[in-house]
Amino acid sequence: MKLTKEIIHTNKMKITETTKKTSELMDNLRKKFSVYSYWDNDELDKNFPVPKETTTREFTDTQESTDFKGNSWNEMDKTNMMTLREYILFFQAYYEKYKKYPDEIGWTVFKDSLSDDWVANGCWSPGSREVGFGWNNSGNRYAYYGARVAISLCDSSAISCSLTDMPPVIKNHEDRLARIEAWINGVKNQLL
Repeated sequence: MKLTKEIIHTNKMKITETTKKTSELMDNLRKKFSVYSYWDNDELDKNFPVPKETTTREFTDTQESTDFKGNSWNEMDKTNMMTLREYILFFQAYYEKYKKYPDEIGWTVFKDSLSDDWVANGCWSPGSREVGFGWNNSGNRYAYYGARVAISLCDSSAISCSLTDMPPVIKNHEDRLARIEAWINGVKNQLL
């Protein structure tokens, strides 16, 4: 019997919002990558405004979005989903850390709703070699369509983040990962 090990990402990436306009964040992304955006700068600033309060949140740093995979946006719990603005910052930080592009296969759908029927999403497009930002119908389901959900909220001045005020499904995330890692270690010990 051959044991294959699936890599489990327990690493976290801290994303801190900024007071810059969304068009400025996108311009910074364009300095490093080729970018397609459905929205021009004025539309970016109108549809994705600077938040009233800047936050720091932690996300798992997986290459593909895994939360709510295959569900439509309408079916997702949007409470702590990543925004388009956070994705711009995440994309740059992920690439700097791993020298790989996030979402090479799937799309990350964002918390941002453009209307009752349309939601924003983003991905890396290997064919055109660019970061893409567009929209989709909120009721559509695709196997490659997922979200990124914050696993913790941080005080922007804090060194570490806390799991307080997080939904129970997110609070249990680290416990589930710890149980999976313990199981893998137990199987390895049995085989040795």
